[in-house]
Amino acid sequence: MLGLAVRDFGAARAIGYELDESLVQPAHQDPSLQDSRIEIRCQDFFEAGAAALADADVVALYLSETGNAKLLPLLQQHLKPTARVVSNVWEMPVPATRTLRASGSFVPLHLWEHADLSPANR
Repeated sequence: MLGLAVRDFGAARAIGYELDESLVQPAHQDPSLQDSRIEIRCQDFFEAGAAALADADVVALYLSETGNAKLLPLLQQHLKPTARVVSNVWEMPVPATRTLRASGSFVPLHLWEHADLSPANR
């Protein structure tokens, strides 16, 4: 998903957060993620908070709808205006700007532009 954000959506930088270190290590070896614009952190995003969002161009999510809803206020408050959010499978309480499927995949990827995360869209 991070590679897709960088390649297909022109992100200058993509950051992924994963709690399970056994998933982070293989991701660092994945050839599709070998791009200096992609960073994967083994950290709880909710602990990283606002500081993690301040510089992000793309935030990639693999949370449940409940997790995405919990995260939405942080995204609304701290993302810069040009940032995007990509969620693998699950949506948020606001409609996605665009939903697509990677070639050969049945898994939806939901994309939000910062303006579409507005509380007015709830």
